[in-house]
Amino acid sequence: MKTNKFLILCIVFVVITAGISFFGEFFRDFLDDNIIILMFYVSGITGVVLGVIALRQHKRDSNKFSIYSVLLVTLIVATILFLIVMPPCQCGSRPRARDARIQSDLAQVRSIAGMIYDEENSYMTLCDNLNTLNNEHSHYGSQLKTLEDDVVEMLKESKRKGVKPVCFASTDSYCVSTALNYREDYLCVDASKIISNISKPCNSSDGCPTK
Repeated sequence: MKTNKFLILCIVFVVITAGISFFGEFFRDFLDDNIIILMFYVSGITGVVLGVIALRQHKRDSNKFSIYSVLLVTLIVATILFLIVMPPCQCGSRPRARDARIQSDLAQVRSIAGMIYDEENSYMTLCDNLNTLNNEHSHYGSQLKTLEDDVVEMLKESKRKGVKPVCFASTDSYCVSTALNYREDYLCVDASKIISNISKPCNSSDGCPTK
């Protein structure tokens, strides 16, 4: 009976671990990434420990190598592999890698803005009337659309799903910003700088907000 209790608890913690892994994005709505990672490993390791206890208890109660023993060993090994291979998909390095790609996309937008200014002596056509990148630009529309679509793609697994970069432009200045995957930060570019980890997006063509 005691062995069964340990097995049941082991299965419960393994299921919790799997749930955190597969539904990490749901937990990110109200928990910090580090807390999610901690919960994942604590529940997984607890499941392994309980499995080992159940196996030892079973060996004391019965010296036979049974299907029950095979089940426990399989569960322990599978949980260890799960901890190694399946960390929560939206925690740690993956969202940071996506943010690095977003930064590369906005750096290219900045280069295109410079070319537009060189050709037109104005930044006005960088943005459209909806304050997004001008996908209808006569020379650079397709490039701007590709970059915009890539940013949206990089955000599709975050809370900012479907959010496009914001764009404001005037004759002499512009501001383009986008949300990031990690925490609640934004990335911003203007004619003079690239700023990451700011708390708010662009709201005018005057340049990136400083706070």
